Amino acid sequence: FKSTGTDGRLEVEHAALGPVKGLVGLQTEALDFSALGEEAFVPSTRTRNTGVFVLEQARLAGVDWSAGARSERVTVDSEGGDRFGAPASRRFSPASLALSAVLPLSEAWSLSANLNRTERAPAYYELFANGLHVASAAYERGDAGLGLERSKGLDVGLKWEGRGSHVHLNLYETRFANYVALQATGETVDNGGEAVPVYAFTAVPARLRGVEFEGRWQAHPAVALLSQLDAVRGDNRSTGEPLPRLAPLRAMLGLEAKRGDWSGRLEWRGAARQTRVAGFDTPTPGYGTVRLSLSKQLRWGQADALWYLKLDNLGNKLAYNAT
Repeated sequence: FKSTGTDGRLEVEHAALGPVKGLVGLQTEALDFSALGEEAFVPSTRTRNTGVFVLEQARLAGVDWSAGARSERVTVDSEGGDRFGAPASRRFSPASLALSAVLPLSEAWSLSANLNRTERAPAYYELFANGLHVASAAYERGDAGLGLERSKGLDVGLKWEGRGSHVHLNLYETRFANYVALQATGETVDNGGEAVPVYAFTAVPARLRGVEFEGRWQAHPAVALLSQLDAVRGDNRSTGEPLPRLAPLRAMLGLEAKRGDWSGRLEWRGAARQTRVAGFDTPTPGYGTVRLSLSKQLRWGQADALWYLKLDNLGNKLAYNAT
C-alpha cells in the first residue's frame, strides 16, 4: 500500500476578555491511500477533514477552567474495485465539546476533572475493508453504513508535584452510544487451504472504565525511580460481553540515571493475562520484558546531536499483544 498525507494547522490568539484568554483555529488533513496488488484488503481511498475549534481558559474563584469545542467536516471516498463494489462516498459532521477544571489544594497537590462529549468519523478501513489482512492473519470486513462514533466521558485526577518528583493518578469512565469495535464473527474463509477467521467492524453500545498511575521519585540528583500502571475494563452495554482487543493490566518499573551529557535507563514492563475477551477471541498470557537504553548529548557549536543505543526485550521473551 501507499499512503500520502498532508496537514496544516493555524491558531490565532484573541485579546483577553477580562479573565478569559483563548484562541480559535483551523485544521485541515488530506490522506490519499492506495492499495496495490492481490493482497490489498482495503480499496484506494481519499479522506478529507477540515475542522474549526476554539479553546478558552480562565481562573475563576481559585479554579483554573478550560473549555473547548470543535466542529469538523469529513469526506471519505472509495474508488471501489472487484472485491469492494462500486465507488462510494461518505460524509460526516462530527462535533466535540469539553470542559475541565483544576483546583489547587496546596503548592504541591491539585485535583482535576474533565467532562467531554466526543464524536469521531469512522476511518476508511472501518468503512471499506474487505479482505485478508496478512499482517494479522484475519479477514477484515468493514461496514460502509457506519455512523459517527459518539461518546460521553468523565475523568478525575489527583496530582502531586515535587522538586524533580511527581505522582499522577487518573480515573475515567466513557460511555459510547456506538463504539466501533473489530469483532470476531465466528466465520472463517479459505485462504489456500487454511481457515482464516473473519473480523467485522461493528458499532456497539459500550462502556470503558479505567485507571492510570504515573510516579517519579528523584532519589538522588543523578538517579530517579520510575513507575507506571494502567488498567481498563470495557463492556458491550447491550450484551454484557467484554469489548475485543483491550489491553490487560500493565505496569512499568524503571531506573533512570544521568551524569553530565550521559544518561541511561533500565525498565521492566509487564502485562497481566488477558482472559476477558469477546466471543471467538483468544486469551493472551502475561509477560514481562526488560529494556535498556544509553545516550549521550553531543554539542558542536550551535548544533545539538544525540548518540543512543537501545536494547529491547533483553530476555528474548515471547509476548503476545492483546490489542
